Amino acid sequence: MRSGHSYSLLRAEGRTIERPCLIIANHFFVTPDGSKKRHRVSLVTSETFFCFAGVWDPETADWPASFAALTVDSSPDIAPLKDRHMAVVRPGDWQDWLRQSRRPEEILRPFPPGSFNVVPPHGKSVGDPPVLYAQAVVETVKIGLKRFRTVLGRNTIANVDVVTDVNHHNDHPHFAAELERARLDDGRFRGVNRIVRLDSAASRLLQLADVVAYARKWIVAEELNAQGLRDSYGIEIL
Repeated sequence: MRSGHSYSLLRAEGRTIERPCLIIANHFFVTPDGSKKRHRVSLVTSETFFCFAGVWDPETADWPASFAALTVDSSPDIAPLKDRHMAVVRPGDWQDWLRQSRRPEEILRPFPPGSFNVVPPHGKSVGDPPVLYAQAVVETVKIGLKRFRTVLGRNTIANVDVVTDVNHHNDHPHFAAELERARLDDGRFRGVNRIVRLDSAASRLLQLADVVAYARKWIVAEELNAQGLRDSYGIEIL
């Protein structure tokens, strides 16, 4: 399903499911009643996509094969914007939905708060703290990569490792899922190869070792002075 293409919606409640299908997506949009501004919604998951519950009809003599997405009452993350949205099927329930081996209302049970990431038109996320913390990390890294790209005179930078301190936010699965989503689909952050969580002391020792290693290079290159560091690497000595 691509943005801009129309599709049918059907209420899931009370419907007999005869030809179930799954509709693959990585986000969808919700437009509040009385507004023209769309909010981008995605499932907080480590996967690169998720699936809506759907039904399909085969081709007939006068109509092509078609499908429709089912809708359910809104989850808590989306309820402030809209009273209904397309029904998302959890990955562990995909086979049960296709086989209809359980009742539809059991498979399409509500998601708990924090399951969806909602981004309003102005681009700032509304969600649980681990997701917001992850997005702050992503934006910080992108700013750093942009500056470093200018310093090196390169169009792109890849094979980047990101080190974060261990805390109660970045130990959360939602934090890891948001970083993985950004690593696959968010501009300069796609240059990140690996994300490592270390406690504060280990992180600082690693940073110190990195400074020492570069200091040796600067000494060899005869650039170990404040002006040389500033002009060549954008590093200010305070």
